[in-house]
Amino acid sequence: MRAELAPYRYYAHDNMYAAYLTLYVTAYTIGEVLLARGCWRLAQRSKRTSVRVGLRVVALGAIVTFGYSGVRTGNVIAGAFGMSLAGWENFAWTCGDVGAMLTLIGWLVPTITDQAKNVQYRLRQYLSYYRLRRLWLAFYSEAPEIRLPVDQGDPARSRRFRSIGFKLYRRAVEIRDGRFVIRQYLEAGVRESSEAHHRVRGLSGEELNAAVSADQILAGIAARKTGERPHPNRLTDFADTDPETSQPMDDIDALLAVARHLPRQRARTLHPERAFA
Repeated sequence: MRAELAPYRYYAHDNMYAAYLTLYVTAYTIGEVLLARGCWRLAQRSKRTSVRVGLRVVALGAIVTFGYSGVRTGNVIAGAFGMSLAGWENFAWTCGDVGAMLTLIGWLVPTITDQAKNVQYRLRQYLSYYRLRRLWLAFYSEAPEIRLPVDQGDPARSRRFRSIGFKLYRRAVEIRDGRFVIRQYLEAGVRESSEAHHRVRGLSGEELNAAVSADQILAGIAARKTGERPHPNRLTDFADTDPETSQPMDDIDALLAVARHLPRQRARTLHPERAFA
């Protein structure tokens, strides 16, 4: 019992340590108050949810540590009157540990959220790359010249060319080139009949434009194979020529919408697709 009470009697019997502890706890408490107020105010100004949540968790952790500071201050005061707050020691350490843990978690929330978004974005790029293959093959089977040559002589450049970001961007560019190739074979009658058909199915807006564009692609490829070009007066453009895009993946999403409306049959490939394509 005497060994257990020794630390708390030390506060009362050593005036120098009591003075040091008082200064330390006072400075610590002031710092935690400033931290809690500053983080809570900044959380109200931030537009990012992860930052707001993280700052509020930090503020909560700072508030919890007040229990630790209170018990330490109480020990000094109680020692002056020959008393002890030994019974509150577990509470003090709990507040200190939990408060410190919440503070660390709060600082990590934005970082963890950003890393999770990066992983999600890369996964989305991989899925988009493979889902665009059907649309890419439709053009590549008829016009293999759309494949962009890539010089892989430099190892550093080779690694960059193998990245999913480059491969996805390259595939999108090649698809756009394929659309340009068959653009001169788009007949207005195909677009009009396709729009009428898909409107009956209940499609509208961007989804309607994507479905019509898919029909135009198939009809344009067939017309190019036979060499039949429409009369200049009957020449038209793709239904989704001007999609609304504000972010890098918006253009990919527009192409994916068209790919979803293509028939699920493997397109004929005249030339083997390179592994890095």
